[in-house]
Amino acid sequence: MRQLAAGFFLGLVVAPLVLAAAVYLYLVWWLERPPAIAPGSTLVIKLEGELSERPSVDSLSTFELWWLLHQATSDSRIARLLIQPRALVAGWAKLAEVRQAILQFRASGKPVLATLRTPGLKDYYVASAANRITLPPSDFVDVKGLRAELLYARTLLDKFGIAPEFEAVGRYKDGPDLFTRSTMSELTREVVNELLDARMNEFVQAVAAGRNRSREEVRAWVDQGPMLAPEALRHGFVDGLEFEDLGTPAQETRLEARDYLRTVARGERRVAIVALTGDILPPTWSWLLQEVMALESYGPILHALGQDPSIRGVILRIDSPGGDAVAADEIRHQVKQLAAKKPVVISLADIAASGGYAVSLAGAPVVCYPQTLTGSIGVFYGKFSLEKLYERSGIRKELLTRGRFAAIDSEARSLSPQEREKLRSSLEESYRQFVGEVAAARKMSFASVDRVAQGRIWLGEQAKQHGLVDELGGFDKAIALLRQKAGLTGSLRFELYPKISRWREWLGLLDRLRQAERYIRRLPVTSDSRVWWRAPAVPEQLR
Repeated sequence: MRQLAAGFFLGLVVAPLVLAAAVYLYLVWWLERPPAIAPGSTLVIKLEGELSERPSVDSLSTFELWWLLHQATSDSRIARLLIQPRALVAGWAKLAEVRQAILQFRASGKPVLATLRTPGLKDYYVASAANRITLPPSDFVDVKGLRAELLYARTLLDKFGIAPEFEAVGRYKDGPDLFTRSTMSELTREVVNELLDARMNEFVQAVAAGRNRSREEVRAWVDQGPMLAPEALRHGFVDGLEFEDLGTPAQETRLEARDYLRTVARGERRVAIVALTGDILPPTWSWLLQEVMALESYGPILHALGQDPSIRGVILRIDSPGGDAVAADEIRHQVKQLAAKKPVVISLADIAASGGYAVSLAGAPVVCYPQTLTGSIGVFYGKFSLEKLYERSGIRKELLTRGRFAAIDSEARSLSPQEREKLRSSLEESYRQFVGEVAAARKMSFASVDRVAQGRIWLGEQAKQHGLVDELGGFDKAIALLRQKAGLTGSLRFELYPKISRWREWLGLLDRLRQAERYIRRLPVTSDSRVWWRAPAVPEQLR
């Protein structure tokens, strides 16, 4: 009787679990089964919000967008393309990749329609690749040029008695300027103005070509913006004032981008595309944030790819402003180990600067876009002295030490001349090490690297001229180099890493931390004792 009762109880527990598992597997199969594609279908691509290098259940990655556009160009079932840019958050390199893929689709003879809704400059930049652009009649085009806003808080900190004590090596290494200066330095002004000119020229040239207008006409448009819809139509910014349901193809012929991606044929030769993205942080920080580059998350991936005999090659896609110097060095070590086992090509996305650039120094070919921000080879470190704040607040903190420099990172007092000299000499040695590693990896002399280092941000086209990268291009160029290096022919099967964690995303385990993430990711320094290989905070419109 006991065995019967135990079996009955076990059945009550196991049966629901088996049933739930079966239902789950069926739902996964149902949701991910390839849809049937009708002849004459319209491929619909919604470009909304952040364009990330990492795959997600909510949005397509940059590579997925490029790949499906590449496939749709030659797919006879796809008759036209509908793009819907909405408040795009992406750098100019990613946008250029997507825009070029749209232009290639258009060059095949298939029409491209763009429907806009209060478009900003980047939305319109992508839309200008279309044959026809429409806007709702009561909307407006929010294209009015570019601006750079840089914040300086030194005067405020002085009022509270907070003394920022930072040292940087590299004339252009202005990461700490947010705290140490009350105005923009001339060197920062030089770089930011150069970026403003480059981004504006990129926009004007692209729109002029896409809209079949002169550069002078496009600049005149921009100078008159923003424009209400009727004015935008009159000036040729848009081709029609229409609501989406009137100006777009019939609903029954539409094919959503994610659905189409599931139908794309996969080759036999496996190639991994690894997105190394976000600030580079040590393990004590990385657990908190959603998108960072940390050894504990990427180390196992890179090791597993190196051990997998079926992986024929790897493209490492770097999109990072840098961060902790030790963490960057650890990840670079893992990349070097992978490159010793597999053919590797490194592709730089919007930004691969300072520590992000350091990760690329693995002996593999480095490809970047003309619009990529890279370089920023320099170091800085610092702390905040709260000595005066404590004094004004009636707080007294007494220090008892053993060791000459035991209090060098204490917030309770300012740096002594000896401590500042110690900090400065350590940073100079760290800078020399950084420059030496670049020189060894790029097969350049120390002096030639030092001339183009100094913490300066370079555009990809400039980086190529200075020898910091090997080739200019995007996914096309990276894949071509990998084919050549690995001897790959025929069709390829691309696999993206890190893999999508559906449970983690669906359940929203990190939602409660995302507000903290947005704040912390913008801090160039922390209060712990770390040397930082990090680029300065580049204004969003210039990235």
